[in-house]
Amino acid sequence: MALAVAAVVLWRRDRAGALALLLGVSVGAAGLLLYGRVLFGEWSLLGPYALYGPDRALQDGVASGASPLLWRLENAAMALVSPRVGLLPAHPGLLLALWALAHRVRDAPRLPVALALGGLAYAVVAVVLTRVSGGSGFWGNRTLLEAVVLVWPLLLWAVAGHRGGRVFRLLLSLTVAWAVAFHALGALLPFVGGPAAESLLHWQVPSALRGEPWRVVAAGLLGVVAGATTWRLPRPAAPGAVISGAQPGADRPGAQSSDASTSAATSTSSSSRSR
Repeated sequence: MALAVAAVVLWRRDRAGALALLLGVSVGAAGLLLYGRVLFGEWSLLGPYALYGPDRALQDGVASGASPLLWRLENAAMALVSPRVGLLPAHPGLLLALWALAHRVRDAPRLPVALALGGLAYAVVAVVLTRVSGGSGFWGNRTLLEAVVLVWPLLLWAVAGHRGGRVFRLLLSLTVAWAVAFHALGALLPFVGGPAAESLLHWQVPSALRGEPWRVVAAGLLGVVAGATTWRLPRPAAPGAVISGAQPGADRPGAQSSDASTSAATSTSSSSRSR
């Protein structure tokens, strides 16, 4: 669905790219439909969730006494800021990326913009149809993962070209370190199934700190490496900056022909003087 939205956005300016996206969407959708039919007996893109119906999450919310609109708003807020399943606690650097994008949004390439709009459309549908706190066996946020993947090319482009100062670079390095350490910790901690899936205790963080601190230390070291690498990345050149060893304006159209004309005129005047 998200790629289909991106193809529609691209259609007027890049029909070849839009057709390529639509072809990929068609092949992927056909595979998902066949997967659902063979394994679950349903012609549906929802996979095993087709067995429960698309409105189960909403029914759970209404059964708890919340109005449909209020439940959806709470669900969206939880997907963003919940300490356990929220996106921003695990990826606070997204706020910095949005700040960088705000300074360069007018120059953004078409394809990343189209993909980002498709990702946002997917995020809206996801928080409307699914309960973000449901399920078990996952670490951090899972409802908006696909949306983040689609928005990431645009945010990466914005951050890579943003000429922020030392404060911006420091905050970016710290948030990258935190995100890497957070997910590394989730990968290193032992999984324990059971009814405690709704709690961070399910992942044995306190017991790991007491009995196996190497898991936490290893995750922290991976985060430090990621943050230090981010800090040492070169800053983008200022607009109009001259590369060392290059002549100003050497990359402009016609610059080489102008240099050639100047050289020819110099050699002509030299030969005239020698005669």
